Amino acid sequence: MIDLWNELSGWQIFAYLYFAISIVANVVFTIVITIGGGFDLRHLFRELNKEPDEIHDKKKEPEVKNPVSSKSYN
Repeated sequence: MIDLWNELSGWQIFAYLYFAISIVANVVFTIVITIGGGFDLRHLFRELNKEPDEIHDKKKEPEVKNPVSSKSYN
């Protein structure tokens, strides 16, 4: 059986470990972000299905004061 660690130089071992650790870290990061995004989307759609029950949530027509002024500019 070939002893891989004795056959490789220092930089080859470093590159191998760097690559392996980065792949594992990226997989873990992707899983965590995907799970968190799923929770956020579930929360978003639940909030969108709710009826507006707060005063500030209800759509209100803007109050328009007299748009035409009574002053004459002639």
